[in-house]
Amino acid sequence: MSLKNLPPLNVDVWRGPNIESRHTVSAVVINSSGQIQYAWGEINQKIYPRSSIKALQALPIILSGAADRFAVSNIELALAGASHNGEPEQVEVIQQWLHRLGLSENDLECGAHLPGYPKAAAQLMQSGNHITALHNNCSGKHTGMLATALALGEGTQGYSKASHPVQIMIKKLIEDFCSEQIHETDIAIDGCSIPTYYLPMKSLAIGMARLGHAENLIAAYRQAAEKIYTAIVGNPYFVAGTDRYCTLIMTALNGRALVKTGAEGVMFATVPELKAGVVVKVHDGTVRAAEIAMSFILNELGLLDPQSAEKFCKIPVRNWNQILTGRITINSELKT
Repeated sequence: MSLKNLPPLNVDVWRGPNIESRHTVSAVVINSSGQIQYAWGEINQKIYPRSSIKALQALPIILSGAADRFAVSNIELALAGASHNGEPEQVEVIQQWLHRLGLSENDLECGAHLPGYPKAAAQLMQSGNHITALHNNCSGKHTGMLATALALGEGTQGYSKASHPVQIMIKKLIEDFCSEQIHETDIAIDGCSIPTYYLPMKSLAIGMARLGHAENLIAAYRQAAEKIYTAIVGNPYFVAGTDRYCTLIMTALNGRALVKTGAEGVMFATVPELKAGVVVKVHDGTVRAAEIAMSFILNELGLLDPQSAEKFCKIPVRNWNQILTGRITINSELKT
């Protein structure tokens, strides 16, 4: 089916019998040759991919030789593509990885914040230990960048700057996978201090499609993409964590798709069996709308079984007493 120029998706939040909030969503499903399968809203608009693009940012770990030189495990590769919860198991892996590199949390340039998982945050505060950059949800990605810098023979200080060879390499890879040149006016700074690039949704979707089916790209890119994809979908807990959408949906998909959230209502997916990439952008930046929109699209693509579709596409809303107060639904010319 080829459907173009559909209206934007509407994600409605109901309280009782009435709609209380509405989130407008643009989304696109495209294959690695650039053929559009589904499109809602304005897919040529530029967006910042934020953390949704971490799988592409992890490719230099393979391409630089860092993975072989430092015996990087699949769990570590998954953490390089993660926005993790800061749970103890996740933090411990990153700490050990840094130690193997001869580095520490002091070398991370992502900044520090409390673990995103409330239980992990409470445990850290009760322990009396300090919050460090290890707890930053991007610490795995940054450790991968440090490993890449070492493998390239470059200095590690300033690895997060756009002028550093690691970031130049990442920028070139994004351009190649997305078939889109990045201009100076497209470059901004992400929440973890590395560059983020303002690119058309359609181009970003092509890049994600090629992650799973690197059509017309060189063999080294194809091999690196396969390794990153396999590591991420094979270790969904380390990509996000307890009670997180990316972990739950990838577990349900059992390797059929890579799904990664980003800030400001952005979410990407890679579906190798369909040679497809998916990009979702919620215009008001709301995460809950991105999750149900992505679930709706994955279901339209035939990837969810009936039980998973019920779980991820029809979301109940409950108050602090766990009383059902409403629901979250999605409106489209296509129906689940």
